[in-house]
Amino acid sequence: MSNLQIRQEKIQVKRKQTSFRNFVREIWARAPLMFYKNSGFISRFPVSNRTGKLVTYKEFDDYWWDFCSFGIVWNSGDFFWSLTDLYRNMIFTPMFTYWGSENSDYVDRSLWAKNCYLSSTIINGVENALYSFSVKENCSNIMNSGIVWNNCSNVFDSRLIISSHSIFYSQHILDSSHIWYSHNLIGCHHCIWCSDLQNKSYCIGNIQYTKEEYILREKEYIRNGNVNYDRKYSIQTNIECIDCENTMFGYQLSNCRNCAFVWWKFPNSYMFDCMNAWWSNAWENYDYYCVLWGGNGSSNIYSCIAFLNSTNLYYSINMTNCSFCLWCIALKNKSYCILNKQYTKEERYEKVDEIFAQMEKDWQLWEFFPASMNPFYFNDTAAYLIDPSFTKEEVTKLWYLRRDEPIKVDIPEWAITVKSDELGQFESIDEQWNWKLDETVCKRVILDENGDAYRIIPMELEFLQKHGLPLPRKHWLTRMKENFRIS
Repeated sequence: MSNLQIRQEKIQVKRKQTSFRNFVREIWARAPLMFYKNSGFISRFPVSNRTGKLVTYKEFDDYWWDFCSFGIVWNSGDFFWSLTDLYRNMIFTPMFTYWGSENSDYVDRSLWAKNCYLSSTIINGVENALYSFSVKENCSNIMNSGIVWNNCSNVFDSRLIISSHSIFYSQHILDSSHIWYSHNLIGCHHCIWCSDLQNKSYCIGNIQYTKEEYILREKEYIRNGNVNYDRKYSIQTNIECIDCENTMFGYQLSNCRNCAFVWWKFPNSYMFDCMNAWWSNAWENYDYYCVLWGGNGSSNIYSCIAFLNSTNLYYSINMTNCSFCLWCIALKNKSYCILNKQYTKEERYEKVDEIFAQMEKDWQLWEFFPASMNPFYFNDTAAYLIDPSFTKEEVTKLWYLRRDEPIKVDIPEWAITVKSDELGQFESIDEQWNWKLDETVCKRVILDENGDAYRIIPMELEFLQKHGLPLPRKHWLTRMKENFRIS
């Protein structure tokens, strides 16, 4: 067994022992939920000295083919300091955007996305996603929802929806359609206010009706639901997962620990301390240890952030079609690189052996990126949302950033504002119990109960009108955050 294999096993042993709270602190704290104004861009990165320069997507593409020109040589010392130097001298796009996306500039972590807006992690053939998180694999018309995977369409204010369509105000729905205000349904159709059902149709409150009876009651129950709906969170947070520990919002996982927002097309996986990963192809050896955002044909990944179609990566960020790279950032179609510097296969092997020996000696080999490299405000990330017990003293002592000042929104002086509890003036219900929405609401700035300002955009209004939905009374970011809650 090679030295590298021995050290990989040591990393595996250590990562299998991570507490859930440390997993949240290390990994989730690099999953931002906010968008900021930075250097003239709307960006995932707040203004700080922890990242390099932000550039346009075209400028980034011009460099992307040769980011080895940023490479530096490591001789000795703390490797995290070397990686920090590289990170601060790199250039970045405002969002992590990969190839194939169209009209989706304001989406963070997108791949083959079309007509998407203010969303995060929109992957592989998704169209018309708005204010949503983790939408993957040929989904369309997804609004205010999270964790929507595998050929879904027309989903509103829902979470963990898989292979389903026309789902509204619901959660944990698999292979179902025309579902309202329900949770934990499999293979169900035309259900309202139902829970824990399988292969049922035309049910209201878990009571079976004939199709004709259901149709007579449907609109009244749906409209009353819009008024009386109080979101209830199910304890269940996974679908079709086995032998998993501390795993939430997962689908078809096995033998995993500390995983969140992970979708696997085939029920075969082996991951530890992972957030937001996916796999569309059958493969026998995944081996993900301490990773954030990656998949699409990748395997044998250790302590990495954002990777596609890559293998044998260690402590690297934003990698595409790469293999056998260590401490690298934003490379594409590269192999045998360290700190973005190209080596021969033999040189790289010797250097990695030297580096890993030093890391093991310094007790760093199994660590994730240090908090001092994290460019995000801790309380603006998924970590703080899932576990608000992290105190300011605790995170700043570890060198995380924390935002204390409120984010200011510039509302033009000429803008007409309306309070969210006054939106009834833009809504009406006709004799057939259909919602009618006044299009002039798109010309208003809405202030919710917390004073946060938001707009109704035309794509959103069209969706609401088509499916008979009322105007949202909460800021879009509040709606996104609600889909992270687990209790």
